[in-house]
Amino acid sequence: MLFKKLNNRQKGLLLNIVAIILIATSLIYKVYRSNILSFTHIPESDVSTSDNLPIDISIPRLDINLEVESHQISNGGWYISDNKAIHMTESAKINDESNIIIYAHNKNHLFGNLVDVSIQDEIVLKGFDGMTKKYIVSSVTVVSPNDISVIQPTNNEVLTLYTCTGFADSRRLVVRALPAS
Repeated sequence: MLFKKLNNRQKGLLLNIVAIILIATSLIYKVYRSNILSFTHIPESDVSTSDNLPIDISIPRLDINLEVESHQISNGGWYISDNKAIHMTESAKINDESNIIIYAHNKNHLFGNLVDVSIQDEIVLKGFDGMTKKYIVSSVTVVSPNDISVIQPTNNEVLTLYTCTGFADSRRLVVRALPAS
């Protein structure tokens, strides 16, 4: 074995390098885990109590078509699915005059293509009642994981799509869309 052929100084240096790599990997993972879809503050919402929850989202130009489940934030952590988009129940529902928040993993079969979205792209939500509503992308931004301004209630109907982006998912991609006229 190569390790047996090394002198004590070389063995010590090799072990130090391995230790540094392990510590650096642990720190990167800790930062990564602390940034995964979590907040310490949950926004309050004054939205209506209609049953018009979104159950499907599609962005035709990006070939995104996903089922949507509704879930609450629990202890500052966001429920995440491996195969569906999630509607944050603390946010608005379709046709409410506030912020509808839908998020998903940044994976190819979920919101992975969202990075290619453009202003004026069409997004279609289907509600629990079977109704569909079209939205037009009005802005695309990247924010830090603790920027909760993008998920706060609004005074008008806005659809906010949210996913991770950047090195080790250290940032958040935020797509805002307004109801089509």
